Amino acid sequence: MNNKKTAARHIRVFAISWLAAMALLVASLVWRDNTPLATQLILAAAVVGIALIFGWGGFYYLEISSDKEAFTIKYFNLFPMGREYKAMRLPFSRYRKHEVSTKLGGLFHYLSLYEETGHGVARYPALGLTALSAAEREEIIRFFKKMEK
Repeated sequence: MNNKKTAARHIRVFAISWLAAMALLVASLVWRDNTPLATQLILAAAVVGIALIFGWGGFYYLEISSDKEAFTIKYFNLFPMGREYKAMRLPFSRYRKHEVSTKLGGLFHYLSLYEETGHGVARYPALGLTALSAAEREEIIRFFKKMEK
């Protein structure tokens, strides 16, 4: 399971919208056409806001695979700067549960996985599900619900 196509679409949308906002901001600052200060401030806020939403909004590429003993999740944030490629491998015998949480009224989705350890239950860092389509998100949730039974 992966979200390669939808992740690529989200990267394109981010790049086009951020570059368009940046180009409009630069044009409003360079050209001497008396662009109102309020317009320039709105464009500057759009440039920063788009970057913050995309960087912190849970836009991740996810790839989930499994074998007889464990499942592996490879993931990275789609934000182009500071990208880190990470992976986690969790044995089926130690998998405890999962939780899907949302922020900003369901705009951003996150997956938390819990593992049984010798000292109790440990939670892995949340993985962003925002860059997944609803069908991809449901497929991942079904995968983890099946393991809880």
